[in-house]
Amino acid sequence: MRTLFSGLHRPRLWQFLTVLLGLCLCGCDSKSLPKTHSVTVQLILKKTRQPFSQCLVELESVADPSIKAYGDPGEDGLFRFISFREKEDPSVRRETPGVTLGEHRVRIEVGRIGDRAEGTRVASPIHARYESYETSDLKITIPAQSDPITIELDPP
Repeated sequence: MRTLFSGLHRPRLWQFLTVLLGLCLCGCDSKSLPKTHSVTVQLILKKTRQPFSQCLVELESVADPSIKAYGDPGEDGLFRFISFREKEDPSVRRETPGVTLGEHRVRIEVGRIGDRAEGTRVASPIHARYESYETSDLKITIPAQSDPITIELDPP
């Protein structure tokens, strides 16, 4: 009975399998991110129905909490995101535009990056529970049914 490998000598079989395994693994990076999708988010204050953009929005994948995304507001007040793996060394961390598929927990840090660097504290028009993944009840799912995704925020 002949098989696919019956014509190959044993040493050549192992060489073939080694090369095949190497080709399969070539280019595969266990730290690379799954495919990302372009997403925009708009934050709305429930009390005033006004857009809110004086903050940083961070997302954490429910399926893989090491995958995070952060978004700063653009000129139009919409947040666009960059994804990364949290455990990677920041000096070599790869950032990818967009957000990975699936459900994500949302946390919101009030104040612009420059304000935090100067040590100033911005009075928050939103509830403090949004500052932590553990206390925030906000979640979004990608792909979204609408774009931008609108998130309504409770006052303090």
